[in-house]
Amino acid sequence: MCWMRERWRGKNVRVHNPETDITLASESYRAEFQAFNEIGNRLQALSFRDRPPLDHVAVLLVIHSMFSGLPLVDAAERIAGRHNTYLVCKRSSRNSEFERYLTGRGNAILSSNKEDFMENPGKVIDELSWIGKPILFLDHGGYGAYHMAALRDKTPITGIVEYTLNGHQRYQRFGIVEGIDYASIAETRSKRFADYSCGRFIGEICPFVVQQFSGFGGHLRGINQVGVIGFGKLGSHAAEQMRSNGAHNIMVYDTDPEKMIAAQQQGHNILATCVEDIVERCNVILVGCDTAPIKPEMYARMHDHAIIATVTSPDDALDIRALIDGGTLIREREIPDEVIPITTYRTKQNRYIHLICDGDAPNLKYSRFGVDDPTLAMPLILHAAAGYEMAKGNTLSMERIGQLENQIMKDYLRIYQDVAGKIENYSIAPMRRIRSAACLTGPRP
Repeated sequence: MCWMRERWRGKNVRVHNPETDITLASESYRAEFQAFNEIGNRLQALSFRDRPPLDHVAVLLVIHSMFSGLPLVDAAERIAGRHNTYLVCKRSSRNSEFERYLTGRGNAILSSNKEDFMENPGKVIDELSWIGKPILFLDHGGYGAYHMAALRDKTPITGIVEYTLNGHQRYQRFGIVEGIDYASIAETRSKRFADYSCGRFIGEICPFVVQQFSGFGGHLRGINQVGVIGFGKLGSHAAEQMRSNGAHNIMVYDTDPEKMIAAQQQGHNILATCVEDIVERCNVILVGCDTAPIKPEMYARMHDHAIIATVTSPDDALDIRALIDGGTLIREREIPDEVIPITTYRTKQNRYIHLICDGDAPNLKYSRFGVDDPTLAMPLILHAAAGYEMAKGNTLSMERIGQLENQIMKDYLRIYQDVAGKIENYSIAPMRRIRSAACLTGPRP
């Protein structure tokens, strides 16, 4: 039925307190998130300090299977308690280590995934009906939009709060926003910080990845062409950062003429008239949209050792599962997280494609280039805080979301200044001791 509060035990696991003190083999990995987690934990504690748990609802939360999503899980639990919180992990980012951590501390992970929400609503309905309470749906990618009418017929839905822009647009296209309590934080101010970080970090990672493949001359300037498919907020930020790192030859394609003109105004090449132009001409390709624009047959036209990055997930941006199942791409090897994580795939034509972070957005997956960016915590906490307001029956207007966001940003700033100040003092103190010692001993003869 669902993966319920399973206790995972292995030789690398010590369980002290199931709620708060679980040590995993991943402890060293999670140490990379120290500042991020501290800021996220303190921010959600402040945001829910006057919000007692509700007992009349259950929370359904769609998340990435990454430790960067932990502040959202913890905040969502504050709405109705851990025992009334049910998680749907995005298949594209399923991380067994992260999921073992969650189930080890008592979280419930449903077996339903995106494909079930799209094609097998009966399975989803069976799992949700077992919950036995009205459901607040904290969505991430428009999962509920596909068969919301069927879900509502069988399961009471208190309301929906969507996190992503593509998910919000999906709800609008399907007409779900009418007749149900619905809100989106996709275009809030704090979400823009995370979007900017994602684009910026992709732009920072690309030069390092290029250096691993000598065929490109070891630098972005040596690449024949950099391509960007989708010139929205994420794609444009990434293009800007790549240019600052030496990419002077960025070709952009977007179906929206206004965005193409914006790219032209920023000095980019806008001669591409279709996705195929990007695929055939570019060595490095950034997919900045969630519509899987590179179709299976196009991979045969790619340059050998082309590098691909996305700003969302491999399922949304590439439809990676279909590519693998259909034999278009064959997984060859993966460079681990000790360096920049890259997965290499082979095409039917025996050409190699290198996928940065295996297609996940780098600001979610790779701490040295993104998940230690604490601004991501703000929209995560806002997602849960907005859900709490909706579950209480309060009117969740954009004005009210803005009020919640203002308080979160004020709290974030104070917390960040405190945490960053401690880190700065820690790093400066040894240098001060060295200088003091030098003053006492005097100059060397």
